[in-house]
Amino acid sequence: MHNHNKPVHNKARGMVKESSRERFMHEQKEIEHEFNENKTTIMKLMNDRFTYYDTRKQKNDWVIRFQNPDDKSMRKVTCHFEANYEHLKPLWTPDTR
Repeated sequence: MHNHNKPVHNKARGMVKESSRERFMHEQKEIEHEFNENKTTIMKLMNDRFTYYDTRKQKNDWVIRFQNPDDKSMRKVTCHFEANYEHLKPLWTPDTR
């Protein structure tokens, strides 16, 4: 008696690996896109004299707020990925070395 399920199983396992890899690659692209967008936004805000105001954790997001010193208006930048928040933080945190 032959086990006809084995090739199907191997094929299914390969498909699971491929879909996991695709999800990982898709998430990496999302992380990179968010990082670049938020970095550009923060640099523009700081160039327009906005200063860091605070960070709030809302559910799974980090909401960074910047304030204009002249009119006290606020702008928000949201990071959905903690790694991006950590990598962007030096933009508004003074170097204390």
